[in-house]
This record gives sequence, structure tokens and C-alpha cells, in this order.
Amino acid sequence: MKKLSQVPFLPNGFHLPALQIFSDPVICIFSTLGVKKIIVWKFIVVDSGTRHYHLYVGTTNGCVADITFSVSPETTEVNIEMETLIQGHGSEITGLSATKNHFITCGLDKTIIYWDGLNHKAKWLESVRSPLTCVTLSHDGSKFAAGSSDGFLYYTDIEERSLVRIKVVDSTITSLTFNNTDNTLAIATQNTILYCDNLEALPDNLNFVTLEGHVSHVSHMDFATDGIHLRSNTIDLELLYWNNTEQITDTDQ
Repeated sequence: MKKLSQVPFLPNGFHLPALQIFSDPVICIFSTLGVKKIIVWKFIVVDSGTRHYHLYVGTTNGCVADITFSVSPETTEVNIEMETLIQGHGSEITGLSATKNHFITCGLDKTIIYWDGLNHKAKWLESVRSPLTCVTLSHDGSKFAAGSSDGFLYYTDIEERSLVRIKVVDSTITSLTFNNTDNTLAIATQNTILYCDNLEALPDNLNFVTLEGHVSHVSHMDFATDGIHLRSNTIDLELLYWNNTEQITDTDQ
């Protein structure tokens, strides 16, 4: 690898392989971003020979980043500052959930993005191992849960972001919803609903209540305001009602 003092000036439009003449920290940052193309670049050389670079970088996951760093002939250390100007999903968005001023999305690109609705920009992005199919925020906006195509549940606190990943089923998780009282979570997978009344006990306790009755894939669920009763519908327009242990079939309830 070339020394930083020997690095040539960057021509416009270089792709990721051309960036590998830089030191490891720069490669690490750019590789993490998934650089697609340098959109605009400029540099300034000061008397000491230090080069100050300013790049606008487009990435493979729909992001445009503003990156500045300095290259000194006397050291191999690179100080990098990066600001995300535009951020989005790189593939189909499969889930969305909102509170008053924030919302969260997930997609087949294996990312979860938490958005600031007032400032119209992403606050953070989490990448996971599997394509995601649904996401939901708790009623107070403090927690979120996301489901994947291979049956994994991801959940954490919005602020702490210590993401927990657990295997729930062997099929796709199709829908998720929190109740509005104690953060009970309902998990839909094909024709079955799993009822979890203690999310904090996971992953040590995987004893879900199983609610069965649908004959096709569950596409959506809603809790009643009492936090106990639940309704769900499927792709063939079947609508069923539940309490926290079984299906409700008595129309007088």
C-alpha cells in the first residue's frame, strides 16, 4: 500500500477499488458505507503539505454522505468527519410505524431506519442479517420490534439500541403490534399469532401463547384500547377477534 504522502489527487468518479490506496481507517469507513461513486470532490494543500479532502459520496444503500479528512506527509493517521446528507433504503420498504414526531421503517435491504419527522432526516440506521418484513413502535415510542423473512425477531430500546435477535419461528414474520398499556407484543406468522406478554423476559423465556384460527397469512393486527383484545385480518380478507388466550366467537362479547 502506498504511503499517504504518495497518494495522487483523486480524479472525479472513482469507484471503491480506487479508494484503496488510502490507509486502513479510510478503507474501513468507505467499505462500511458501500461506496458507489464519488459525486463531487475537492482538496486544499496547505504550506505544510497536508491535503484537506472534501468528498460527497453516493452509496449502494441510497445514502449521500459529506466526508472530510486530512492527509499529512508526516503521519499515517487520518482524521475523518462524516455527515449523512441523504439517507434511505436501498430496496423495497416493507414496514412502517409512527409516533407523533418520529417514525421507523424497515426493508428487504436488511436495514432499520429511525426518522425524525420534524427535521425530515434519519436519526440512525441499524443493519441486520436478514431481509425484514415488518416493524412496529411501542405506544410510547420507547421501543421497537422488527420481524424478518426467516422468522427472527429484532427488538430493543430506541435510545439504547442494544439490538436483541431471537429465532421465533421457521417461517416469515408477517406482522407485529404492541398494545398501548404494558408493551405486550403480538407476532403474526402465516396463519398463527404468537402472544408475548413480557417482552423483557426474552430471549430467556420463549413461552408464547399461540392463537390459531386463521387459514391464510395474517397481514395486519390491532390491539383494542384495553390492551387485551386483539383483531387480525388476512390476505383473503378474513377478520378475527381474540383475547389474550383464545379466539372470540361469541358476538355478544
